[in-house]
Amino acid sequence: MTVNNCIQDSPQAIVGPEKIDGLVRNSISDSDYSNRRCQRILIYQGNRILPIDISKILMICTDDENRFIRTADQVFLCSHSIERMEQLCFPLLFRVSRQFLISFESIDQIYTGESGRLFVKLIKPICSVISVSRRRISSFIHWIETGEILA
Repeated sequence: MTVNNCIQDSPQAIVGPEKIDGLVRNSISDSDYSNRRCQRILIYQGNRILPIDISKILMICTDDENRFIRTADQVFLCSHSIERMEQLCFPLLFRVSRQFLISFESIDQIYTGESGRLFVKLIKPICSVISVSRRRISSFIHWIETGEILA
């Protein structure tokens, strides 16, 4: 199942690419990222600027071309890479796989599958179930227990 297929389940909440006039931006310069954590991400939509509190983000997902930010009541299209969003949202969001960053508040259930795989069901899903990358399972469990992300 691709992210595009999952996104089509809630098209009324998606801001179309034709309405996006800018990039997701941060109010802190690139040189300050290592010293300070941002609290908001700015989404540019045409002539509007929407500040999104990072603490309100439930998940960020990506496909080959698009990134989507999911809050409790909306989905926003953004232009930053998933790697950049991981830096901006550290440590509130955990990268469970190549496609997904999730918040603790977004988790409904965590369960194991075949061969020790770990799966996450979200409270406001874009996809029904997300598989945690095998190499990230121990870091994910540590993040769930402590709120800290291992390097």
